[in-house]
Amino acid sequence: MSATYPNAALVAELRGILKLEDDDDPAVAALGGVPRAFERFLIAHHHNLDATATAMRATLAFRRKHALDAIGPPDPALAKVAPHWPGGLATTSADGRGVYYFGYGHLFPRALMRSVSEEELLVFYLDFMDRVSQQTTDCNPPNTSSAQWKGPIEVT
Repeated sequence: MSATYPNAALVAELRGILKLEDDDDPAVAALGGVPRAFERFLIAHHHNLDATATAMRATLAFRRKHALDAIGPPDPALAKVAPHWPGGLATTSADGRGVYYFGYGHLFPRALMRSVSEEELLVFYLDFMDRVSQQTTDCNPPNTSSAQWKGPIEVT
């Protein structure tokens, strides 16, 4: 990987601290890939390497705990919650960004709470947000820095 983006030295140092040398790590890819996954944590923690490393470790542990990067059949909770969810990917913009629509007037909390458990809703929401993140990553070329990163569009 060529290091031509503004935070290249900090990203390299952080990768060393976390012992994440593989550019194809599925968790890192799901978080935006290299360098975006590292830059977004660095920016959020004001380029403090210790705080950034702590936050990234916690995020990667969360992804492992909830098997967000596991490959296998879809969880049955996805189909169970989907009829109650008031939004989703509506289309893509001309530059490939996902356009997500949420019609909260179509959300019926009591019906949702009677039909699904909190754990099923968590599984669904984590999957949904991970798909939003993946679509966003897919519309940005590899090695896109945070300064040029295009995020999703949300219509509420």
